[in-house]
Amino acid sequence: MTLLSLNNVSKRFLDGAREILVLDRVSVEIDAGDLVGIYGERRSGKSVLLEVAAGLEVPEDGTVSFAGNEITRLSTSERARFRRRHGIALAGGDWRPGVGISQPVLEHVALPLTTDGLTLAES
Repeated sequence: MTLLSLNNVSKRFLDGAREILVLDRVSVEIDAGDLVGIYGERRSGKSVLLEVAAGLEVPEDGTVSFAGNEITRLSTSERARFRRRHGIALAGGDWRPGVGISQPVLEHVALPLTTDGLTLAES
């Protein structure tokens, strides 16, 4: 069963007056239970691909579906609820103390719930 599907997804960003095409008609299907790795050169679009797949970014073209539900057309708040409901969180940087991310991992993972008004302990 297909869990995550990206179909002809394209994403562009502006760098001043210059448009940069980061994802160009990317299509992929990932089945439940699959283990997938993404690798590539620095600034090749890996993080943007994950952000689009997670619903943090919306592609200009194409569709993203998770468990049969298209998330591409959801509003920002609907996508946030979707991520909370399915436990989707992205983290980047270096997790060593004093380097990279300044929050403890627990606080970072609990962030979606604390922004909804729950305390850290409740989260």
